Amino acid sequence: MKIENMGRDILIFADSLREKERSEKTINAYCYSVWQFQREQGNFTWQTLHAYKESLIRRYKPRTVNQRICGINTWLKFKESTLPPLKQVKVQQISYLENVISDADYERLKNALASDGLWVWFYLVHYMASTGMRVSEVRLITAEDVQRGWKDVLSKGGKDRRIFFPEDLRQRTLKWLNSIYLLHGPIFLNKRGAVITDSGIRSQLKVFAVRYGIPSEVMHPHSFRHHFAKTFLHNYPDISLLADLLGHTKIDTTRIYLRQTCSEQKDLINKIVTW
Repeated sequence: MKIENMGRDILIFADSLREKERSEKTINAYCYSVWQFQREQGNFTWQTLHAYKESLIRRYKPRTVNQRICGINTWLKFKESTLPPLKQVKVQQISYLENVISDADYERLKNALASDGLWVWFYLVHYMASTGMRVSEVRLITAEDVQRGWKDVLSKGGKDRRIFFPEDLRQRTLKWLNSIYLLHGPIFLNKRGAVITDSGIRSQLKVFAVRYGIPSEVMHPHSFRHHFAKTFLHNYPDISLLADLLGHTKIDTTRIYLRQTCSEQKDLINKIVTW
């Protein structure tokens, strides 16, 4: 459902969110929450708010429920409503990391992309895994960013952060850009010369999963961000620094990277438990 078709009030709501520099993904999610509520519940009352929450709990996972609730609470604040905000549901924290690409599969992917001459994808994957950048951030890297060695981005919550590129990767990228005479503007372009979209990256990674025999469940953009975080902590166990590098506003968000993946837990059990 496009925001343009959700009504005038929601259009104004969307504009207010843009003024607060919320991401388009967040804006779409919040607007959809309001549109869904109005369609299912009608007017905003204490009773309809809680009926909506109960219906969300029956249909969706906790993270989705909380996203919808956050959208509704933001709307109530926007409308200066006297209704109390809805409380979010508790999300059960898992004791392991899921769907993180292994070192072996990461190397296999890079080698395969290089062998096939798919340099745009080779460097895109390399930057995601070597910087921890979100997919929405990495796709906007420019030649000018590479030349100076960093990119300034606005993270979630309006927090600015500077992402430094490893020097070896930077030098290799400069040689590639010089070889294709791309010295200005975005560097991750599709065949039509436009910047690759988030969805384009996600779908292409699934294609590579099949082509190169890599488990599909680990071939998603955030997998490489996870890989960066796990590898960083293994080599330099400073969780506060990692939180800054990833743009996390709360260090508790970063603590998940102290956990083992499922396969790592299995290997440890097989190694340790001999009784």
